[in-house]
Amino acid sequence: MRERLPSVRSSSTRLMFLVLSVMLISAVALCVLAWRLSVLDRAVAQQRDRERLEHAADSGSGALLQQLNETGERLRTVLDADGARRMASLHALADRCSSCGGLMIEPGRVTLIPSRRLRYVPEAPVPATVDDAVFSGGETLEFHRQDYAAAARWFLDLANRSHGVIRAGALIRAARNFTKQKDTGAALAAWSDVERLEVEVDGEPSTLVARFARLPLLGERAKQNEARLLMTDLESGRWPLSRTAYRYHSAELSKLTGIQANPPVWEEAAGSIVEFATREHIASGERVIEAGPSMPMLVIWRTRGETIAAMAFAPADIRKWLASVPGFAFGLETLDQQKLLPVPDGNPRTDRVLSFANAHWRLTAGPAGPGGEPRSRQALLLTGLSLVIVLVLTGSYAVVRAVSRELAVARLQADFVSAVSHEFRSPLTTLRSMCEMLERGRVPGEDRKQRYYSLMSRETERLHRLIEDLLDFGRMEVGKKQYEMHPIEISTLVPQAIAEFSEESAACGFEILIRDMMPCTVVGDSGALRRAVRNLLDNAVKYSAASQMVNVGVRVDGGNVQISVQDYGMGISHADLKRIFRKFERGSAARASRIQGTGLGLAMVNGIARAHGGSVRVESEENRGSTFTLVIPGADAKREQLAWHAS
Repeated sequence: MRERLPSVRSSSTRLMFLVLSVMLISAVALCVLAWRLSVLDRAVAQQRDRERLEHAADSGSGALLQQLNETGERLRTVLDADGARRMASLHALADRCSSCGGLMIEPGRVTLIPSRRLRYVPEAPVPATVDDAVFSGGETLEFHRQDYAAAARWFLDLANRSHGVIRAGALIRAARNFTKQKDTGAALAAWSDVERLEVEVDGEPSTLVARFARLPLLGERAKQNEARLLMTDLESGRWPLSRTAYRYHSAELSKLTGIQANPPVWEEAAGSIVEFATREHIASGERVIEAGPSMPMLVIWRTRGETIAAMAFAPADIRKWLASVPGFAFGLETLDQQKLLPVPDGNPRTDRVLSFANAHWRLTAGPAGPGGEPRSRQALLLTGLSLVIVLVLTGSYAVVRAVSRELAVARLQADFVSAVSHEFRSPLTTLRSMCEMLERGRVPGEDRKQRYYSLMSRETERLHRLIEDLLDFGRMEVGKKQYEMHPIEISTLVPQAIAEFSEESAACGFEILIRDMMPCTVVGDSGALRRAVRNLLDNAVKYSAASQMVNVGVRVDGGNVQISVQDYGMGISHADLKRIFRKFERGSAARASRIQGTGLGLAMVNGIARAHGGSVRVESEENRGSTFTLVIPGADAKREQLAWHAS
């Protein structure tokens, strides 16, 4: 009995250790499982957020285009109205937003809604001309004899005998001579007479000319007071000045008073619209103008004869248009990065390119604030798994393996679906935008229409090629892909593939050079081989980073034809070289750089090479570039293989 007790204790200890080990392993396995499920839950949430973001970008672009088209149609309705109804219609249109304004531009008149005066007008009145010979006698006394007293008397005598512009010119010259004599009182009296005339002097009101010119003759306090009054009149739009005259007087008065003028928002809007509509002969359109430092405005105008109806919108109005898509922030800028709405910070973001009238826009959508769903579901999951740890003593390892495989498959499927969706969305978005513009007659000129048709044809071909690639890959996977084998001249096939790829948007800006081109023939399917070469070129362009050069070479080695594609991009790590030819697999550098792709391109190249009795090789160095070589048996080597198999 005493001899058997240690044996029993030993067995119990071993059994307890085994039970504790199983429980510990099960607990660890379930903890790992909980963590992996949490990761999957976050991945699904991120995918759902991405889909919501894409939907928000589509909705935002639709809302923006709808508002722009509606505004343009309402402006045409305004122009169709007559008399008072026309202004009432423009008032009703301007009342729909808080920061916008309406403009009615007619020959010799500009009307703003809400009502206000312009500090300067787009087209100032043409000044009356005066023959300078009228003043030659006095100017001879002033400049040649330098007899300022006699010159002043001569100009005063001319002023007493004249009227209008000539009288104003004579008084101005008399005041100038009194100033040279340091007769301040007489000079101020002459300027007062000029002020009362109310005529145009060289395109500027005599009142403004006189008040501005006598400032240096006043005492410091009187000068400050008069400068402030003059600044007030200038900012109130009292006189119809030209842009140059307003800027000169405003700058000089700001130096004297220290008061900075308000940005000329509506003046610049009116001037820009007149510039586009009358001088550039653009009858309708939309433009972004900089009315002041960091003060962009969107102007929309339509014309009817010599009358222009326009609306000017501030960024706050555009935000209200996009507020119909709640929970997201939007940025809007032209393709030359002239910003109307600042681009949202952070990620994720998505873009839509909009084309209307004569402008192109990039609408960027992003989350309005930090995202994230309530954590109650994850807390419930962890609590349930903690309770299951007590019950699950066996089978944990198999469950973990099964779940791991499911997670891997789900992740690959999610990545594949996301990549394919992006590849489909790009051409579809372009086609939709082009079709809408053509349908609504927004594309002026047959040449431009032909360019749009060409772009639509290329995008359709790109979409067709993507679908065919997916279908062909499916046939390759099940072994049902049929190849039409016949002799092919590689020196003809490779340039054709390069030319086809160069027409695609992905090749824009890249220089594809043929370094070596040895004449050679293979037996194969020309369509499949062109597809393999295009996939290698597409792979080189995607991962070329800042480099814009790709080299292509064809040579014969040992009876095999070798087609090489070399880039100078980011390269491939040694760990990734072993698996880049698997389906859905993409390198770590590509994922880190967020380069879009389906993960099927190199897998298809490998499948095509094997179907032709060849192979594909890769040589790469990180940050130095990669060289992919497609090896296909030459026609002579292929015939020898067939003869050997037949024997």
